[in-house]
Amino acid sequence: RSRDTVRIDLAPLSRDAVAALNGAADWDTDELVQVTGGNPFFVTEALAGTPGDGVPPTVTDAVLARLHRTSDACRRALERLSVWSGELPHEMAEAVLGADLDGLAEAESRGLVTVTADGVRFRHELARRATEQSLPALRRRAIHRHLVEVLAAGEDVPRLLHHAIRAGDGATVVAHAPEAGDYSARVGANRQAIAYFAAALEHEGLMEPHRLAAVCDS
Repeated sequence: RSRDTVRIDLAPLSRDAVAALNGAADWDTDELVQVTGGNPFFVTEALAGTPGDGVPPTVTDAVLARLHRTSDACRRALERLSVWSGELPHEMAEAVLGADLDGLAEAESRGLVTVTADGVRFRHELARRATEQSLPALRRRAIHRHLVEVLAAGEDVPRLLHHAIRAGDGATVVAHAPEAGDYSARVGANRQAIAYFAAALEHEGLMEPHRLAAVCDS
């Protein structure tokens, strides 16, 4: 590092500060705070685009530069964690991350993840998305398939289906998506219901005729 270089650690911006920067932009301020964690660089780069554009290339470059400076175990742990949206509960961490679990200690010390009493998550949602999107398709699919195995015995059907759909696990999708679609429709979550029914129909060859007819009639 140059003797003339001074590093300044910037504190996260408050919601009011993010709202002021957001101004008349298309972003919802609360969503912007949620995906950036108030990180000043992430906020300004996100505001340079529009919601739905995906992770800004400058953010991806910055995230991957930090990722590539970590050890192999830390990088593998972060890659697995990136496919899990939200906070990964401590009691599931070993099953999800396997032998790479210890790599998260390095990630925590580098400020890449946040550890709470309940679990661990990426410090910034944009960093999680950038890491996930950087994975080769086969690697990402394999992680989703592993998560289906981890979640198969549990009761979190929406998360199970999320990963089963992305893993292309037709058997799991047709086993749960029609019922999940029916439930979503009953509670008024019509967009989610349509998504579940559409996912089931992607594997219609695996459904018995009466189940297929029921989905088509829904």
